[in-house]
Amino acid sequence: MARQGKVEAFEYIADAALAANGGLAQGPKTKINIENLATAAVPDATETVKGKAELATVIEAVAGADATRIVTPAGLAAAIANNTGILTFKGIITQSGTDVPVLTPIVDTLGVTLTPTRAGVGGYRITASGNIFTLDRTLFLMGHPGVSPTSVLAVINSATELQINTAVSNTGAAADSRLVRCSVLIEVYP
Repeated sequence: MARQGKVEAFEYIADAALAANGGLAQGPKTKINIENLATAAVPDATETVKGKAELATVIEAVAGADATRIVTPAGLAAAIANNTGILTFKGIITQSGTDVPVLTPIVDTLGVTLTPTRAGVGGYRITASGNIFTLDRTLFLMGHPGVSPTSVLAVINSATELQINTAVSNTGAAADSRLVRCSVLIEVYP
């Protein structure tokens, strides 16, 4: 409705009966100015108060020390996996031509950044941002590379570096473009 050149937006909403009846409006309605809702203070959500909340990152969920953020399904899965003490990376790697491989995480509780690089024809590295790959307690497996015939060699080079070599199986010649949505599993045991 227009009043003295100003447009005032009004909305009718149910009073306290709205919340008390599971969202079903019953009883008298209260008139409020919906323009004021944008500036209304919304309390932080708690276990007993409805309000606004922030989502926890996977790392925050695994740490389990923050009682103010909400855990997502991915964070919950990572926290459960981490509860065993086993740090895990499950993902997909794809490489084409002379491009750097693309590593797509599905589950990642390692707590480090993994950076893939191309070292040469059929040779790739995955470098961690910190010492994570304990030589006697790290499992590094590659699934079917997606292109046949291909052989894949997965090696733990150091505490920060994994190596992948691909070759044509029947000739043994190193080759690129052999990793097509290839599964990667890394587990670091306590």
